[in-house]
Amino acid sequence: IESSGLPAPAPIEQRWSCGSPSLLSPAHGGPTDLFTWVGIIMYLPPDGPPEVRKRITDAFREQYAALHARLGRGVGAATHWAKLEVPEDPVEREALRQELAKKFPVDVVNYMRYLFDRNGVLSNRWVNELFGKAALPEGGEDEVGGAKGDASL
Repeated sequence: IESSGLPAPAPIEQRWSCGSPSLLSPAHGGPTDLFTWVGIIMYLPPDGPPEVRKRITDAFREQYAALHARLGRGVGAATHWAKLEVPEDPVEREALRQELAKKFPVDVVNYMRYLFDRNGVLSNRWVNELFGKAALPEGGEDEVGGAKGDASL
């Protein structure tokens, strides 16, 4: 931290929580499940020069995101949604898509997006890149409650 010159007054934090019933929570589980959160903090000074903010953002992407991807996959770690970076490399982007599809019910989310947000008002480039197109599940019907298979939240 010191040698890089990046501002990090409290660079690492660790918290604990129980499981969450939310299907998209990185801590999806029951109330007696225990999760740990390790955060790497890289502050962006609000009044700092643009080149300093860019250097911090680039370091976050190149160091933190890459480190998490390399170390976290082997232990089932999940990146907090607010810190998830869409890789520029197409191979890495596809690997992230597949990783998310293993951890989260992406088909269910896309079905809910199809049913309740067909115009993409609640979507953005990031969601579309990582979750794909809002769509009916295979064999589904186009009505609420009329889907074939289990597509309920």
